[in-house]
Order: sequence, then C-alpha cells, then structure tokens
Amino acid sequence: MIFSTRPPAWSELVPGPIAVEIHGAVLPGTEITGANVQIEPTGRFRGLAFLSGKKDRIELTFKKGGKEKKLVRRFRIRTGE
Repeated sequence: MIFSTRPPAWSELVPGPIAVEIHGAVLPGTEITGANVQIEPTGRFRGLAFLSGKKDRIELTFKKGGKEKKLVRRFRIRTGE
C-alpha cells in the first residue's frame, strides 16, 4: 500500500477550512478507514481529508486478510504568531 497527499506531508498550511487530497494504491479487496476515499476495483484510491488547528494529521488504516496497518501523514498548521 502506498498513499500520498497534495499538499505533501509536513507542508505548512494556513488556518481555516483545509482540504487535503489523498491518493494511492492498495491490493484489491483492501478496506481503508480514517478518511472518505473511493477505491477502484484495481486498488487505486482517492479522496479528501479535512484538517484544522486541532487536527494536524491524516491517519489511514488499511485492512486485508485479517492484517491491519496504520499510516500517518502530518502537517504543520500555521498559528497566529
């Protein structure tokens, strides 16, 4: 499984409604939780995650065949400093 985001992880983001694109690929039949993603029959997936000052990371959990793996992408949310 692989996934990336746009903007990339560790990017500095301005506060407000923040939508981050998620895309990647998994083995067909894999279940993904943690964000609203659509999985194609080929295993490719895409979706959106929404971040805020209180939520600075995307955590996706991948499940298939009784196995589970969590991947995390963090971002820096700019503060008013």
